[in-house]
Amino acid sequence: MTDYLGSLSYQPHCERTQMTRQGRFVTTVEKCSRTVEGQERAQCSVAVYEFRGDKILNVWYYDAEACDPP
Repeated sequence: MTDYLGSLSYQPHCERTQMTRQGRFVTTVEKCSRTVEGQERAQCSVAVYEFRGDKILNVWYYDAEACDPP
């Protein structure tokens, strides 16, 4: 993966923009962006983590979509 990312003409940047905890579940929104020809292109995806104690029991990832405006 490192070789692949290093070969790109742009460098992607990902960050968690939201995180909410409800009981044993944590929901996150991750924004991944890159700059191509001077314009930022971004997409966001949701992940839900289920915990048992301090261990991750399950993870559900959802397809990326256009990010909501800030």
